[in-house]
Amino acid sequence: MPAETIVDLDLEEGDPATAETLQLLEAAAGRAEALEAALRLLNFRARSRAELARRLHRSGHAQPAIEAAVHRCDELGYLDDNAFALAYVRDRLKFRPRGRRVLVAELGARGVGKATAERAIDLVFEETGASEAALAHLLARKRRRAMVGLEPDVARRRLVAYLARRGFSPATIRDAVGQALVETSAD
Repeated sequence: MPAETIVDLDLEEGDPATAETLQLLEAAAGRAEALEAALRLLNFRARSRAELARRLHRSGHAQPAIEAAVHRCDELGYLDDNAFALAYVRDRLKFRPRGRRVLVAELGARGVGKATAERAIDLVFEETGASEAALAHLLARKRRRAMVGLEPDVARRRLVAYLARRGFSPATIRDAVGQALVETSAD
């Protein structure tokens, strides 16, 4: 039990435990447990506010305790959806590149708003000098190497499907696949 709870309730040793006092102590213990769980989750990796709240809810914490834990983590500066979105997009572009549509959808699934997600994507693309077209072309070239020996039409269909699943626009896919097929036929 946090010491500040005992001070707030003005409890002393030997005081009788009323139903109201027990209820207040139980609520304080629930908030403390939720905060501890939230800090453990944030220690593992950064999370958005909504993602943290969902994880605490899945763990069985009461809604008031979840709200208190998220609020406290926010006060401590451990939650920042903008910073989370930027880190997520940087990580994705470095290790598992995706198109804008998929990045926005993935961040949305983690509780990041569309405007925040789009802003983060724009900033990361700008700071890295990356473009969606260059990423699609790089992925198409890499994937095309694994398709050596396939008929050109089969390779084209598979490359288009591969890039579409990764969230690239049809125009970007068309250009990237065309370049990758021309490059590999020239090799």
